[in-house]
Amino acid sequence: NSTVLNTIIDSLAINNPNAAYGGISKKPIEVVRQEAIANFAAQNRAVTREDYILRVMSMPSKYGSVAKVYIDQDTQVGRFYDERIPNPYSMNMHLIAYDKNKNFTKCNIALFENVRQYLRNYRMMTDGLQLKDLFIINIGIDIEIITQYNSNSNEVIMRVLNRCIELFNNDRMQPSTPIIISSITSELDKLEGVQSVNSIKFVNLFDTNLGYSGNVYDVDNAIRSGMLYPSLDPSIFEVKYPKSDIRVRILDV
Repeated sequence: NSTVLNTIIDSLAINNPNAAYGGISKKPIEVVRQEAIANFAAQNRAVTREDYILRVMSMPSKYGSVAKVYIDQDTQVGRFYDERIPNPYSMNMHLIAYDKNKNFTKCNIALFENVRQYLRNYRMMTDGLQLKDLFIINIGIDIEIITQYNSNSNEVIMRVLNRCIELFNNDRMQPSTPIIISSITSELDKLEGVQSVNSIKFVNLFDTNLGYSGNVYDVDNAIRSGMLYPSLDPSIFEVKYPKSDIRVRILDV
């Protein structure tokens, strides 16, 4: 009975215990242009690492959206416990998504399954593909600066903070890519009122009760030659709460 059916449908209410995630905002025109060029070169099949990344990033939005993709060669255990042998016929695809605040979050099972099914139409028959999570390393930043004479301290701090928020925006962060500390220093030195950057210190934030990923990382030992390197396991750096995780202090001289 259609009347009874409509009454039942209209009476339904749904409450999701977790917020929706796995979406993405409208892509910039330049990104669309670059993906169109790469899509033409791929010729509707995925062969290279770049082809697979393009396919996932251009997946129709009705299946969900992936924020970042990283692919590395799969390995298998050798004769000894600590020996790893490359597997030329299989790759590991590490994925991560955005939540409603555009913070990094793990992909849910539905998004993994949609990616797997979508790639079946493009991958080579001999290619093995393992879908995995991309580890999130949450960091905080402590910055000490020396201001120019007669400059307004509060205004200088705000300029430095806003520039750091731009530099560490999640759109700019890339998987398994180091942070070049000298480049950050150079960008901050250009700001009005900044005489010099005295120090930039990174700290690992991992308390899950505060919303962080829970991944503990030895940041101090990961800094080599002025660069903060990610972990050997594919990962991505994130400043989750930039207005509180980035702290700027003026050094008295």
